Amino acid sequence: MNSARKLPFWHKGGPTVDDDHEVPLDYLQGAGMVDAPAALEQFRAGPGGFGSVRSVGWDLNVIEKDGLLENVYAVAVEPGDAAVEATLVWNRHYESQFPFEPRSADDTNLRLEVWAVDPDRPENARLLDYSDSPLDNVEHVHCRVDPAYPGIEIVVRCNGPVTPTETGTETYALAWRTTGEKWSADPWWGDLNADGLVDRTDHLIARLLDLDGALLGVEGFAELLNLSQARIDLLRSHWAQWRPLVTAALEPIAAQPTP
Repeated sequence: MNSARKLPFWHKGGPTVDDDHEVPLDYLQGAGMVDAPAALEQFRAGPGGFGSVRSVGWDLNVIEKDGLLENVYAVAVEPGDAAVEATLVWNRHYESQFPFEPRSADDTNLRLEVWAVDPDRPENARLLDYSDSPLDNVEHVHCRVDPAYPGIEIVVRCNGPVTPTETGTETYALAWRTTGEKWSADPWWGDLNADGLVDRTDHLIARLLDLDGALLGVEGFAELLNLSQARIDLLRSHWAQWRPLVTAALEPIAAQPTP
């Protein structure tokens, strides 16, 4: 999961940013497209405990359920690193005998955070992103690194006991890696209406989004451009972030003479 390649327009949860920290994966893409070479690289990196770790790796560890401690994985940002991905999973608890009833009181709510840090200025640490689903036993973060900081810290913490008397530990697995700009070079950033083509219709959609996208709400206009309302909401919510990537992908279309 952590090595999956994000395709263009990957975004957690619904089309807006409202649920980004509570829904760990994209409703359509999940964690992304299977990338076998990256998965092998992730696996071969081998396990490593928390503390200072390499730029790619994984760990099987435990954390106290009382929420008083956190496990921190410190990663140095290398030249060419543009993004960081981290995935945290842990088990639900069930009775050991049939019918294997859930033991909800024993379940734990873990949280995954990614911080930009400077060892020389620890007080200036900045939270880049976090994943804290109230329902799932998986957390996932994919975010850009901050080039102004020489390192990042991936933090696993427990949100505290489900019951006041809860003690003990929770076993979890964590995988992480830093990546370059591969995601940004995908030509399918130009396929704004997701019809499998990069054409003049997409170029028109981009121009309309530059004008705040209000015209896309005119009755019948979105259907003419083969756009769903969910797609419009997604594009409008993230247009400022995605516009440079779309521009690069649409350059061949923009350069064509108008018929």
